[in-house]
Amino acid sequence: MAQTVVYEDASLAWDWTQGSGGAVDTFDIQLGTAPGSYTLPTITVDDTVQEYKVSRLVSGPGTYYSAVLAENTGGQSANSNEVDFTAVVRSFVAQAVF
Repeated sequence: MAQTVVYEDASLAWDWTQGSGGAVDTFDIQLGTAPGSYTLPTITVDDTVQEYKVSRLVSGPGTYYSAVLAENTGGQSANSNEVDFTAVVRSFVAQAVF
């Protein structure tokens, strides 16, 4: 089930453990609007980044699917577990002043 998040405030975060493939140089954040289909532009961040603001990734409300992979000179890791979330816009209640 998709987690519902206010898209202006939410972040994707990940943990990683170095495997036998060597030190990580970058992480690739993949995103799409269907499970397993990451059709939106991939965001590449350096190895010190392990959280990324959702509003920088998505264009607005909707359900999104994301996976992260690690990369170094030896190649790319397999995708992380996929997460899904539904991004919503914060609703404001107008108050009349009398």
